[in-house]
Amino acid sequence: MDIQKSIEEINASINSVTDPAAKIIISQLLNIIEVLMQENKMLKEENQKIRNEISQLKGGNGKPNIRPQSKQALSSEKERKKKKKNKKSKNNKKNIKINHTVELTVDANMLPEDAVFKGYQTVVVQDILIQSNNTLFKKEVYYSPSLNKTFMASMPDGYEGEFGPNIKSFIITQHFQHKMTEPAIVQ
Repeated sequence: MDIQKSIEEINASINSVTDPAAKIIISQLLNIIEVLMQENKMLKEENQKIRNEISQLKGGNGKPNIRPQSKQALSSEKERKKKKKNKKSKNNKKNIKINHTVELTVDANMLPEDAVFKGYQTVVVQDILIQSNNTLFKKEVYYSPSLNKTFMASMPDGYEGEFGPNIKSFIITQHFQHKMTEPAIVQ
């Protein structure tokens, strides 16, 4: 029950009271309540200080002074998304052991003559064989200055995202056949 809110509501509706003597009495009572609330707050703070002092004299620490966290204001949606991406990708792939690497090539027939090889884009796909079987796919990347277009090798069938087909089917089986909850699967 928020007493301050109740006082404000009574104050707002005091004009509906027609008896002038009742209005004066209600106003005086509200003033007394506000003074008592302030006094109560001061006494609670003083009581807490005394408790902290007693606790320190007994060798304890007293109540900790916890300051509210200040959240850094981000000015745009783009900055918020970038901050989320950075947090997720920092430690996500560092500890993944690569079991084997597969180089994927772009079909040479679909490349224009002026296409220049620019290196590889790496994609780590996690899969399971009840032993880890993580694959680093090195996808060839070409760039054509005349078409102003980049050509990249495609992933093999069944490999969408960062988890392979075996681990996906394992998770589905655990959830639907073994009634395992999603948090348990993640753990």
